[in-house]
Amino acid sequence: MTRRRDGAANVRRALLPRTRLNRRLLAWFLVFSLVPLIATNAVGYYRTKAIIEDLFQTYLKGIARTQAQHVQDRVERHALALQAIVAGNAFLVAGVRQAMGLPAGEMGRVATRAAMNDLLANKRRELGDWATLFLFTPQGRVLAYAGDSSRVVPVEVRGTAPPRVTSIRTSATDSPPGFRFVVALAAPSGEPLAYLGGTITMDAFHRLLALPPHLAGRTETAIVDQRGRLLYLSHPMATTDYEVPISSPLLRFSAGTVARYTGIEGRQVIGTVEPIPGPQWRLVAEVPEDAAFGELSRLGGLSLVLELLLGLALIIAAWIVAEDVVAPISRLVDATRRVAGGDLGTRVKVQARDETGELGYAFNEMTATLEATTRRVDELHARDMQRAAQLATVGELA
Repeated sequence: MTRRRDGAANVRRALLPRTRLNRRLLAWFLVFSLVPLIATNAVGYYRTKAIIEDLFQTYLKGIARTQAQHVQDRVERHALALQAIVAGNAFLVAGVRQAMGLPAGEMGRVATRAAMNDLLANKRRELGDWATLFLFTPQGRVLAYAGDSSRVVPVEVRGTAPPRVTSIRTSATDSPPGFRFVVALAAPSGEPLAYLGGTITMDAFHRLLALPPHLAGRTETAIVDQRGRLLYLSHPMATTDYEVPISSPLLRFSAGTVARYTGIEGRQVIGTVEPIPGPQWRLVAEVPEDAAFGELSRLGGLSLVLELLLGLALIIAAWIVAEDVVAPISRLVDATRRVAGGDLGTRVKVQARDETGELGYAFNEMTATLEATTRRVDELHARDMQRAAQLATVGELA
């Protein structure tokens, strides 16, 4: 009967999962320490990234808006320089009327074509940036000019408002464009009589805009016309093609849109677009993605390394704690097996004054009591056996 009970106990013990207590303690310790730590760091990192992205987009749109307004102001300033030449200039009015075969009065005798050329030449030297200045009729006929004749590009004007600023391409297709400014020369009646045009080169246009090559760190600025062709690039490359429209997806979106895409230089960038109302251009501001979020990515990598190191430290600490908890229990298990094998003198060494220490004291008291009880039972058994032997001897004698 006893063998049957011991066999059933062994079967039940064999069917129990063989998971050591120290491993379970280690697992639970890691679950309640590492998981909250990793979750907190991950949530904090991505929340911080979202906040930084929002701030960066606001910052980038602010820069683009400021630059677009700056370009507009600089363009208007140069247009006003031409406007100052023709405003109330009776000499040019008389010269134009004389060249067009209209009554010019006394002033028409001195306002010859050569005299107008000299006046334009003097104004060109005073202003400095202009490649050429030229007077032309609404039909596009040139009446006088000063400067590079290849840059004299009149335009046929329809209506009363001339095109103020436009890009022009008068040379080879692989060359940067030039820029033409046009203002009206009004007759005494106020009607446009002719137009004064001025052209500047790309280099002069860069000086006109007075934009730094790298505004606010690594921000790159590009100005494009209505077809998306480059008019200005803050950091031009040797392979820059001014005839091919750029491939920025921003040109299909409304003003203020922020997007990620492959930029002009072939790198992943974050960009935004702003209109320049006067000449109907658009300004594209781009920042390389690694420059915008490089520090944040490096911070994320450093945080990951620190999490791994902290996780390793927690594993070591958890293992030590688990072993410290499990070791006394393991000693008790071994002692219990020795007692079950008949070694009633087994005692455990108590090293702690906690629950495991109390368990050790209780075990030692139990084994001491069991040993004393067993000894008493053995003594009584020996006495009974001796009495039984005596009775048997008496019986034999009887």
